[in-house]
Amino acid sequence: MKSNSILLGISALFSVCMLVPDIDIGSQVYAQGSIANSSNSINSTIAAKSDRINLRVEEVTLNKSPTNLVDVAGKISNNNTFSVHDVKVMAVYFDNNGVVLGKSDKFVSSQSFVLKPGDVMPFQLLDVVAFDKVDKYNMTAFGRVAP
Repeated sequence: MKSNSILLGISALFSVCMLVPDIDIGSQVYAQGSIANSSNSINSTIAAKSDRINLRVEEVTLNKSPTNLVDVAGKISNNNTFSVHDVKVMAVYFDNNGVVLGKSDKFVSSQSFVLKPGDVMPFQLLDVVAFDKVDKYNMTAFGRVAP
């Protein structure tokens, strides 16, 4: 009976671990900052992988949600000469020792939305990271060439 309980516990733990996705956040960073201040480092080159187009991330603010999570708001600017769609924001959050607290990878536009050259779109998202522990963050935005 005791071995069945242990086996059931291990099986449940394995099932939970299989549900947690590993998110690739890429290596290009376009907005970096900390809770106190934010600075942008922008580059509008075309990504080497597939048709990912880098976009400018601006005016990023991190706020504390009522449940102590990170509430992110900002703007994404299409500084390219062509339209993009499938706009996505990728974020990494760090504590004051540089330890990664969490990562996110979220679409911030609908499938039918097209961001034209020179246009700016606001975004807001809630990330499951303890706001009180965040010291710095990296934000990246990209889209795909619109058909």
